[in-house]
Amino acid sequence: MSVAQERGNDKAASREVNRREAARGNSDRSDAQLAFRMKLGELVRAGQVTREEAGQLFQAAFPDNARGGASAPARSKQRAKRPDYGYSGKNKIADPAEHIKSQAKPVYSGPQPGEKLLSFKAVGLRGELEGKEFDPIAHAGDKPHILLFTKGATGGRIVPLLGHQLGAIMKASGRDMHMSVVHLSDDPTEVTKYMGKLKGRIADFVDVGFSKDGGDGPGNYGLDRNLTHTFILAKDGMVVHNLTYPQQVFYNVPHILGAISSLMGVEHETLGKWLDNGAVGRGDARAQTRQRAPAREQIVKRFDKDGDGKLSQEEGQAARRALGQ
Repeated sequence: MSVAQERGNDKAASREVNRREAARGNSDRSDAQLAFRMKLGELVRAGQVTREEAGQLFQAAFPDNARGGASAPARSKQRAKRPDYGYSGKNKIADPAEHIKSQAKPVYSGPQPGEKLLSFKAVGLRGELEGKEFDPIAHAGDKPHILLFTKGATGGRIVPLLGHQLGAIMKASGRDMHMSVVHLSDDPTEVTKYMGKLKGRIADFVDVGFSKDGGDGPGNYGLDRNLTHTFILAKDGMVVHNLTYPQQVFYNVPHILGAISSLMGVEHETLGKWLDNGAVGRGDARAQTRQRAPAREQIVKRFDKDGDGKLSQEEGQAARRALGQ
């Protein structure tokens, strides 16, 4: 073997060693990121931090890879896979029928399109209805009605956001709508405590209560107990759309906005512009928590030992260790 060939083999071997070390390092880093994400998820579910704060904490802990490990080309590829919702403004809006088509098999929970909304009893959790028995259907009157059944102590993100969005829509359109949120739980005390943290974040016109029929909900509704959310949108007392979600909804859901657009009889672009002009988007459900100092700034200030305004790898590791305790 010639000297040139030996040098070539040595370089190839060196490159392979470097590749394996890099892969091992990326794997370790991915494991650390995953573990940290899971820890943050637990804190969010426990109500100790908001999702925005969790994102800021992750960015502070992993300053060199705030998006969780995806490379620029990978992120570009992921963006390319995102569906075209037909409206390119701040709020994405989609045909609710597409949500149903995306399900592996049809999921039925509650009255379906074309069926009548039936009266049932709930107990109010806030405002004038707090502690009182009321009928969400009668209380909505003849207004277009968004009725959300949510499992247990959930909905703390999507309910404030939808209330904020509906407020902007009503203001821009000059038309009234109504929203009711009914928690399904065998433990009303759990829901009552949960609502104590949310009262100031939910629009005044949103009725919030818990079903008197426990975790199964009203017997005449046939709700699927395994679902986290069942959205029912009705007009003139008749169901127009029924959207189900097995997992908790946190942010803007294009299909729900599409269902609202359909309920109002307006184009997606019109609804989107109402929301955009009202500055109502993905992050606005958290607007009332912004009085707090940004979590990321606090973390950087605490762990930025060299004073350069950002966290180095070592400082990020120290932040992760401290936050993981």
